[in-house]
Amino acid sequence: ENLRCSEEMVADDKGVKRLFLRADYCGLLTGWPLMGDPSFVPLRLLTAFFLFTALLNVSEAADSDPSLPPIFPLTVAPTATLKKPPVKSLSLGSLTIELETTELQAVLTKIGIGEIQHRGDASESTYWLCYFIPNSTHQARIWLMSGEINGGTVGSVALKLTKQDETETPSCPALPTNYRPLQLERNIGLENKESDLRKILGKPSLVANNWIHFDSEQKIMLHGQEFTESGILSARFVKGRIEELWVSKTTSN
Repeated sequence: ENLRCSEEMVADDKGVKRLFLRADYCGLLTGWPLMGDPSFVPLRLLTAFFLFTALLNVSEAADSDPSLPPIFPLTVAPTATLKKPPVKSLSLGSLTIELETTELQAVLTKIGIGEIQHRGDASESTYWLCYFIPNSTHQARIWLMSGEINGGTVGSVALKLTKQDETETPSCPALPTNYRPLQLERNIGLENKESDLRKILGKPSLVANNWIHFDSEQKIMLHGQEFTESGILSARFVKGRIEELWVSKTTSN
């Protein structure tokens, strides 16, 4: 099943809050002057920066509330080594979620359980769904996140392994069995080794502090206009296995 977004933005009773950029930043999506420097920072750097800053405030309470998203590991994206985004979609059982296309509200409606949560203001605002995924070897939580630049659609996804004694919570319920297993596009998942990711995606953009990052950027044409499409896949390895995995996709003119 493919859930595609409509032009209408759906707000819950808490009001719609955004993840990456405030509305007054919309004209600066292709570049941002940095501390008086006449040069401009590419869009993919903004993507990493706002992923990081948007989650700073929620990470502070993550230990007490496991439904809060982890923090993105980069403030500045590395030099892109890929043209196409590493991941454009993922599947939860028969449900396909396309980044920048599937609405967060539509995912909640389809799955039928969960809670769209929000924390922070302006550029630090975060809007997400959290689900617990029971598994004997790769038990994890998944966060589906939306931001200003995504227009209410899922633009970023985070996965993180949990301890085996952890369980679901009211704000991060167990994903129903008919929406399992979880699988990212190109057969990427928590079971991958670093060598698997290199084989699938090619040369990493950055390897540092137990993290491996794959960054992409390319120009595409949409409706006769040129846009910049960027993507990130970041994975943290502990003892040869993925402990945390992030994917994000951004398109802007």
